[in-house]
Amino acid sequence: MALKLPRLPTNQQIVDEKGYPTTVFVLWWAEFADQIETSIDGISVALEAAGIALDAADAAQAAADAADAAAIVAQDAAAATALETSIVNSFVKDFAGASPLEADSSGNVTIKNHTRQYGDTVLNPDVSITGSVVATGAAATSVVRFYYDDATRTDTTPTFAFTTDPALGPIQGGDRHVIGAVEIPAAGSSDGGFVREPGFTGIVP
Repeated sequence: MALKLPRLPTNQQIVDEKGYPTTVFVLWWAEFADQIETSIDGISVALEAAGIALDAADAAQAAADAADAAAIVAQDAAAATALETSIVNSFVKDFAGASPLEADSSGNVTIKNHTRQYGDTVLNPDVSITGSVVATGAAATSVVRFYYDDATRTDTTPTFAFTTDPALGPIQGGDRHVIGAVEIPAAGSSDGGFVREPGFTGIVP
């Protein structure tokens, strides 16, 4: 509401013959000053209320920002969990013969063409893996465990890796894809075990 101050009375003497303010002027000034003080008090209250409202708005915005950040963290955690579950539950299929791994007595292991199926086929569609022959140099009765790393989960020609140390057997998860394990025969050839559906269990049969 607009401030309306009292007007100085017209046709009224505001100073006496000695130059002192008259009663009319004193009363007018008192009312004028009172109006000013009342208005200032109202403005102060309004400003204080506005400050409280701004503080409340800032607090509400901070809470909303924190909630948004927490939601993003939760979404990221859920997405990471879904990715990890998908690879842990992935397995090998669609290969020729009884196993995707076949070893000979010279320590050579044939990794056959096969398909990697993930636990979540929408998140990670099947990938057709091109096989290879790997000269491991492992002696007869050695168990060779094969795996590869693929962060994209789309590589059709990954670099195959292996270990003969049972204590360092590969664990499927993250970027690591386990194929299976095969024992080097003393003669002839042998088929290996491989990761089967529903996924890696820590022991390759």
